[in-house]
Amino acid sequence: MKPDFETVVKAFQKWEDAGSSQEAQLFEKAARELVGTDNFEKLVEWQPAAPEFKETFDTLFNDGANGQWQFETIQEIMADAEPLNWIIEGLLLADTGTLVSGHPHCGKSFSWLAAAIDSVSHRKVWGEFQSKAKRVLYIETEDPKQLVADRIRSLRKGLPPGTLAEGFHIAVTGPFDIVNSEAALNDLVDRVKPDWLVLSTLQSVLNGRDFKSQKDMGPVNALLVRLSRKCPLVVLTHSPWDREAKRAAGSVTQAANFATTLHFEKTGSIIKVTVDSKMSGSEKPFKLEMETEDVVIDTGAIKTEVRRIVYEAAGMKDRIREYYRDNPGAKPADVAKALDCSERYARECQP
Repeated sequence: MKPDFETVVKAFQKWEDAGSSQEAQLFEKAARELVGTDNFEKLVEWQPAAPEFKETFDTLFNDGANGQWQFETIQEIMADAEPLNWIIEGLLLADTGTLVSGHPHCGKSFSWLAAAIDSVSHRKVWGEFQSKAKRVLYIETEDPKQLVADRIRSLRKGLPPGTLAEGFHIAVTGPFDIVNSEAALNDLVDRVKPDWLVLSTLQSVLNGRDFKSQKDMGPVNALLVRLSRKCPLVVLTHSPWDREAKRAAGSVTQAANFATTLHFEKTGSIIKVTVDSKMSGSEKPFKLEMETEDVVIDTGAIKTEVRRIVYEAAGMKDRIREYYRDNPGAKPADVAKALDCSERYARECQP
């Protein structure tokens, strides 16, 4: 049976605090019995409060090492028939990951930056998908901090008045080797305590590994599975779409590790999203619209800023055009209110 981590820490701390007193042997015996002698010898190398102690514990008891794999009977499985725990309804399931693919500059990073902010502000991602999250972490490995900060300020202006999005956190790390940075990632997650996280993008953390190679990607995949069980995650990757296989092209090894895969294709301000889910999530394609606003900057030039990224249901264009036909003289604002779509999209669909 896997021991409780906090109980283990307290047991080792008591033994350490006892020093050379007579009680020390009793505390040492209790700690050994709690984790097993072999595991004790590995854990004793670290101070109980050290990150390495937690990492060693997770390796020993969460990864099937030293015969610690857990099992359940069919009766136990049937008795524990709880509903699926969606962090973001239909898109991100607890203890799993979602893989988002698409060509560079197709709106992946911007959309999921908006999703992260949405999820902890008005609790509906892109105005459509219900979120349970109160805290989120966005890890940016590709774009510079200045660009990311500019996007955040732009999106912040598009939030309803008074919305704070206090649970949003971002780490602009630049590229790193993900396989050799598991401890740093775990430490970051432990400090922020997010309900979910975004990693943008996978290519920036492979350190020369071949994305299409099973040998190269094996350690990466294993790490992402471990991380997703610690904190549900969305991983962004630059990859075209394999329409027949419903996954990012060349990524069969990668896609197999994710409960949900999404693919983004951008045309103008509209992003088409294709969905494939193993877990009864949303599989209907949908569209997102980047709502923008033109602003005059200090130089006098006009800059177009993205204020919101919003959901446009499949078939919405046909519904808008039908509304215009049935209601001659209707204005885009009337259509947007009646059909719950954006006014900009209603304007674009005017006959």
